[in-house]
Amino acid sequence: MELEIEQLHKKAVDAALDFNWDTAIRINLQIIKLDNNYIDAYLSLGYAYLETGRLTHAKKYYREALKIDPANMIAHNNIDKISILSKKGSKISPSKNGVELDPDIFMNIRGKTKVISLLNLGQPEILVKLKIGEKVDLKVKKRRIEVRTKEGDYIGALPDDISKRLIFFLDGKSEYTTYIKAATKNSVDVFIKEERKGKKVSDYLSFPDNIQDDLKKLIGKDEDTHEETVSDDSQSDDSDEGTGEEDVFNELDHLESEPEDSDESFLSQIEPENDDDDEYDE
Repeated sequence: MELEIEQLHKKAVDAALDFNWDTAIRINLQIIKLDNNYIDAYLSLGYAYLETGRLTHAKKYYREALKIDPANMIAHNNIDKISILSKKGSKISPSKNGVELDPDIFMNIRGKTKVISLLNLGQPEILVKLKIGEKVDLKVKKRRIEVRTKEGDYIGALPDDISKRLIFFLDGKSEYTTYIKAATKNSVDVFIKEERKGKKVSDYLSFPDNIQDDLKKLIGKDEDTHEETVSDDSQSDDSDEGTGEEDVFNELDHLESEPEDSDESFLSQIEPENDDDDEYDE
């Protein structure tokens, strides 16, 4: 029977990866009939019902998972998520397709990738809708970098030292891709990957082991180069060339935290669920 359950579990996972939620639900219910303590089946059912917008059923199976493992954080976090969505009256549309995860999406490459915990988080009703692997945007705002959804909803901000460094690299024509690595109502981690490095910063790592020290060297070297350029230009009566860049460095070197102006988001009313219509419920 153990082998049969493993085979069924693999089929359920494959169905979920294809966003075939009906099949995933049917198979996981079949697993529970064979072993009513198989916690992965309850967690999978909770997730499948959550993805199809059936919050009552999702909460039911997450609670069943907690009976088996009271400390299970996946169940706890998703019950919190469901509670927030329900209180806000959010209408969850059935998910027929979602974020396709590349197995190598979170592969760490020293100096080119970094997992970062966001600060000054946005509204909980935005955070609980984030999906692992979801692409998000970096947006420079004054002296910091915000992270926003593709729809423009505010998620959070990068720490000051990372913001300061990436502003410098973005100004140097570097390019990055950012993904959601983990998200709950209280925390969000993003995975930032360097896609292209600008010529101006080609000799430097995007994410060195010591961000602060390396940034001082980076900006200090550029300021020295700038002073030499200005000196040479003044001797040739062409002092206009290269000016203005020093102001950028001075602004970056005096980076200060500023109050967050998180976006407010209100979700539409959720349609009442009819538990009696659940053709998959036992």
